[in-house]
Amino acid sequence: MTFAGNVNILSVIYLGLFLAPICGFSFIPSDTVIAADHLSLANNYLRIEEFDSASVRFRKAIAYSHGVPSWSGTIGSHLGFSYCFYNLQELDSLEKYLLLTEKIILADKPDVVNLSVLYNLFGGLYHLKGDLEKWLENSQKGLALNGISRHMQFTFYQQAAEAYRTKGDFDQSVKYANYALNMPGLQTFVYPGEILDMKNTLAGAYYQLGEYASAIAVFEENLQLLNVMQPEQMAGFYIGTYNGLATAYIGSGKYPEALLQLQKAQNIHRFSSWSQEETWHNLGILYLEKKQLDSARHYLRLAVNKNLENKHFDFANVAREYRWLGNISDASDSAETALRYYQKAIGLLTETGFQSDWSINPSLENIKSETELLSVCWAKGRLLQKLAIASPSQHEQYLRAAFDTYAFCLALIDRMRKSYHDDSKKFWNEQIHPIFENAVLVAARLYKLTEREEYLNAAFRFAEKSKTAILAEAVRASLAKQAGGIPQYLLTGEKELKMNIAAYRRKIFVEEQLGKMGDIKKIQFWTRKIFEFERLYENLRNQMEVNYPEYFRLKYDTHVTDIASIRRSLRRDAQWVSYVLSDQEMIIFSITRNHAKVEVISLPENFNKKFTDYIYLLRNIRAVVDHGLEPDFFYDFANQSYQLFELALQPCRGEV
Repeated sequence: MTFAGNVNILSVIYLGLFLAPICGFSFIPSDTVIAADHLSLANNYLRIEEFDSASVRFRKAIAYSHGVPSWSGTIGSHLGFSYCFYNLQELDSLEKYLLLTEKIILADKPDVVNLSVLYNLFGGLYHLKGDLEKWLENSQKGLALNGISRHMQFTFYQQAAEAYRTKGDFDQSVKYANYALNMPGLQTFVYPGEILDMKNTLAGAYYQLGEYASAIAVFEENLQLLNVMQPEQMAGFYIGTYNGLATAYIGSGKYPEALLQLQKAQNIHRFSSWSQEETWHNLGILYLEKKQLDSARHYLRLAVNKNLENKHFDFANVAREYRWLGNISDASDSAETALRYYQKAIGLLTETGFQSDWSINPSLENIKSETELLSVCWAKGRLLQKLAIASPSQHEQYLRAAFDTYAFCLALIDRMRKSYHDDSKKFWNEQIHPIFENAVLVAARLYKLTEREEYLNAAFRFAEKSKTAILAEAVRASLAKQAGGIPQYLLTGEKELKMNIAAYRRKIFVEEQLGKMGDIKKIQFWTRKIFEFERLYENLRNQMEVNYPEYFRLKYDTHVTDIASIRRSLRRDAQWVSYVLSDQEMIIFSITRNHAKVEVISLPENFNKKFTDYIYLLRNIRAVVDHGLEPDFFYDFANQSYQLFELALQPCRGEV
């Protein structure tokens, strides 16, 4: 599911307000008089969105002014020219003129209004180019400006929220969307359509987090807003909202409700010129979830073909459609077609382009969407793993390819962890656990097949990384602060900022429990205070990482212990045993001073439930006290203990 994140139309209004006074100047050289006339005409063309004509006039204004910064229209001409390139989607020209305009603005005393428009346009450029980091960077630059208008502040909140959502940092996306929507007097300086866009971004983040009820509630609020507007002017917003509701209903398993919303969108398509790729996209998802594969394939192909007609299509969205088409082909027992779709998706998201050889994985450079690339490679790895089982003659070839794909996934995960905020890290740590499990399993099977030590070492390394994924984030950061030379006053400042943020969040929570009796102005004020403290906290954290490199190194060090280190540390009579549990297998590592091995054991039926019950008995002292002497209780407990011993420890006996 995607939501548009465009440069705000108020950039045009700003240009109109800025350029209009220039045209009445007297007693200036003739060339700049002509330049001002062209500028006035360009401004008029902007108002009616005649971008080709406007760009011609801006070019003439720039030519006649000779690019002299002292003429007050020079910067406005470059910004207007850039805005035309944005709307005409001529991205290389746009970047060139934005960089030129930035030099002109910074060469003189920088004007906050000009800078805010510049960073807004930079954000739009990098959104279209798929450069998430630069998109985010420019939204943060805009928010850091002192004295920007409330509307531009809303715009930068919106850009940050959408960029974080696209990046997969969903908690940050929710945070920035709520900052924007809680701005006092919002309706007085923001168009209703912009509020609808912001709510769509918020609902999209909720959807990605699996909070479907929250997403549905926000989309329904949008419908209420739309119903008081002029419907004939809001076709696109209705279509987007119906599609949003449909995806949230699909996520919560309510397929009839989802189909109803998509039918409403289709009804509007019949009477409007609005493009249908989003609706086809979501119809494909719906039919895929309902296991109606032919219908799913039909609509997803329509969506892909329509998207590719656009000069600057959404890379992540089309890659997602290729991934789902690959999943459909996999479910239809067409593995080669599935792998081709996965490779197409990978080519879109990286600089490698389409590679028909499915054994090739991309580099970690210039990735357009880390989250979608991870999803595609995860699907590719699963399919290769399945093919290894189904194809005895190519068993090792497929297994090696699966191993390489999973190794790339885990390298990408390490990279993602460095740039995600803490709340989103927790979400992604839960999502990626199955990738670790399968990576361990494939490496272990390759070791059993080839007896090559590199696969045993890789299996153990993957296993240790999977265990430390969640715990290590907090522990590593804490230890890094102690060992990285961070001064006490900075640690104290960090603690105080965290306490202030937590205090205001508690205030908001208490006030929200009052429902309609709650004071919305207090909530808005406290939300602004949280934003201020969080910006200070982010700046402090960045300062620590830049000024104390040892802290940075320790904090993001993903190194785990290896088999050789453990063997060196063990006594002759000691043995290290560790486990990785998946749904169907238990992977057992056994290490002594002289030997290391791995075993893959198939789990008996209902093992996970039996194991959970057994752990409950060990922890529940009251149950043991109350029932420990009862013959049936004692027999069941002893029997479970012996079964667990046979499964988990018997394969390792006799190693020491």
